[in-house]
Amino acid sequence: MEFLTEIYQLFIRDWEIWLLVISVAIFGLTVLMLSIVSLSEKSRLTFNGKLLIFTISLTVSMWLLQYIADTQNPDFSETTLYERLALSFYHTLKAFGADDNFLVGIEYIEKTIVDTWLRSFYRGYAIILGFIAPITSAAVFFEILANVFPKIRLLFWRICLLKKKYYFSELNERSLALAKSILNTEKGIAPVIIFTDVYADKSQENTAELLAEAKRIGAICLRDDIIHIQKQGFGERKYFLIDNNEIANLQTYVKFTDKSNYKSLKKSEVYLFCQDYIYTDIEKQVRQKLEENEKSVDDFVVIPVRCYRNLITNMLEKTPIYEPVVHQKNKNSDSEINLNVTILGIGDIGTEMFLTTYWMGQMLNCKLNINVVSKESEADFWGKIDYINPEIRHTTQEEHEILRVYKNKEEFSGPYCNVKYFSCDIQSDEFRKLLEGEDGCNIILDTHYFLISLGSDQANLSVANTLKNRIGKYHIQNKEQNDKTIINYVVYNATLSETLNTNKFVCSYDNSRPDIYMQAVGGVEQIYTAKNIFMMDYYDSAKSAAKSYDRKQGKELRKKAYNKRLKSEYEYWSNLALSLHFKYKVFSANLIDHSIFDEESEYIRSTKSAFDTYKKMARRQLNKVYTIEQEMEFQHNMQWLEHRRWCAFLRTMGFRNTKDYKTYLKATKSHKQMDMKLHPCLVECDNKGIRGVLNEQGRVVDSLITKDSDGNIVKINAINEDVLNFDMLDQLTYDLAKLKQKDSQNGTQELTEFDPYDFKQYDYPNNDYLDNI
Repeated sequence: MEFLTEIYQLFIRDWEIWLLVISVAIFGLTVLMLSIVSLSEKSRLTFNGKLLIFTISLTVSMWLLQYIADTQNPDFSETTLYERLALSFYHTLKAFGADDNFLVGIEYIEKTIVDTWLRSFYRGYAIILGFIAPITSAAVFFEILANVFPKIRLLFWRICLLKKKYYFSELNERSLALAKSILNTEKGIAPVIIFTDVYADKSQENTAELLAEAKRIGAICLRDDIIHIQKQGFGERKYFLIDNNEIANLQTYVKFTDKSNYKSLKKSEVYLFCQDYIYTDIEKQVRQKLEENEKSVDDFVVIPVRCYRNLITNMLEKTPIYEPVVHQKNKNSDSEINLNVTILGIGDIGTEMFLTTYWMGQMLNCKLNINVVSKESEADFWGKIDYINPEIRHTTQEEHEILRVYKNKEEFSGPYCNVKYFSCDIQSDEFRKLLEGEDGCNIILDTHYFLISLGSDQANLSVANTLKNRIGKYHIQNKEQNDKTIINYVVYNATLSETLNTNKFVCSYDNSRPDIYMQAVGGVEQIYTAKNIFMMDYYDSAKSAAKSYDRKQGKELRKKAYNKRLKSEYEYWSNLALSLHFKYKVFSANLIDHSIFDEESEYIRSTKSAFDTYKKMARRQLNKVYTIEQEMEFQHNMQWLEHRRWCAFLRTMGFRNTKDYKTYLKATKSHKQMDMKLHPCLVECDNKGIRGVLNEQGRVVDSLITKDSDGNIVKINAINEDVLNFDMLDQLTYDLAKLKQKDSQNGTQELTEFDPYDFKQYDYPNNDYLDNI
């Protein structure tokens, strides 16, 4: 109580104490407010704005302290109030130049404030402000100079080890959206964003707004091209070749390998934005050029970014195509059900939707039907797909040779999917007639999963609304509660897309049971996000590569990861695809019993439970629930499905089957030809399992090949069946094993480097990736 009484008397007796409290309050509240604003993702306050607010607050706080000191100075006893205010403000400004007059004023205060604790607080507070003031002054001067000459700021950050540097080849809507996403995603120390090739035309509202927004997020904006600026420095560096003109990205990539730029790329990553698959050929030629010049091609990583492929892949993982038929699958148990997907528009996004649906839609007891509707001709559509890989079309045709299971038997796998093409102007009366169908056949209205991508937001919105109305009416007429439909439509405008996704569910015949799910996708801030570009949500399944990028893993591990990812996009995406298809395997195992149309909490709970059950089944940890025969049947079915999914995925990457592996085996030291995208394992197989005996871990104990203690092949076994009855995949194993045995006998075993296990073994559920799901 005595302490409180003392404080009360101080406030009553001394007006100087009030000024001290006001000074502390202004400065303290400003620091607190700026700290909160800095942590907020939605804050639109720039660094310069924060610095201005802080400087004003600091000036006022110091002015109040200086006024207290000046009023106690005998030399100012005869001055008026206005003169004291002006002089104290003058002394305050001098303090920003490291003038010691501000601290000298403490002596006068000590004569007035007799209370020891208050005098100590004043002394400490004044010293802190006097120390901060010159630093703030230097920061303000640096910001003014850096705004006029941004290269000064770039030079400053280049020598900073802790700051990551992100260079963008152009300032546009795409690069700005990605930069903002990176800033929101990065934890810890904020990275440095550098936009190059920035030309703000004041007559063009859009470019002026982009520049203003770039400066708001604290980016360095340079007029120079990314090729010509100084890029070397300390810390992690990433380069994004993200011009609107994608051929310019390829040209910049080629220039990056010139003598003047090459050194700046060491230990960095280059993200090349290009939808065209021509990237692969150009990248190989650049690599050859570097090797000819005796430069290390392992110094930097080149990562092709196909944003539309990432967008569709993420969409089909987050909202799987099987969601509308979950309850039908459970009702029909193991009987085959139809899953209908319709793509409206076959531009870049529509093409990626077709390819991704083709490989992700491989499931057990589920007949995949893909309808494509576009005003282009069917020949144009298949020409586009055949350009990527003609084998994709072959696998959709009944009893095509590519689907043969056994070499000497007339037995074929079913098509990977059924494709129907409708040449139709969707924004015309033709589409209405197509919806009505002929002879009561409502092919389009029976669709479970839609993607609408017609080239403009207006067209996509209009068609999506038309479909919603027609499908809702169709559901009412059929009165089937299991009828569910998902409609995805592309909306590029980010604000509009976010607004439309506020409520995605539509109830057509029962207000308590939604049967239509409307989702706007493809917004600029959805496509060009760090998660989408870097595939951050799913890369954990390829942790062996991802961890190596962490500087804690050491230089050698990072270099190995660079080499692996740099030389083979196949390695990067094949690991990713394994993880992305996980949900579809769980659905194939009849473990998912709730869909996105059910209560959200129950949906999340049941999905997690299904995933856990699948992992235990894959690891053979449920032998008390399932018999050994049931577990083995599950293992064999999942092996068959994984191989089929792998074949479909590789074909969308441009890989084709080859039967000429015997001719180039010795030359390439491998059974596959990665440069030519030829792989002999792109063949069909049965679900009878590996031709051998499995141990408890699911590994082969007795296989086609017997080796001695030194690892040499001494015998090729024909297990369980005659060689002639082996499926195509086992036949390949047998053939390559014979070749290896022959090479061993000829003393040339080192020429053929491949694992002698049955290839099916690699398609069985693998604990390595299950641990990271």
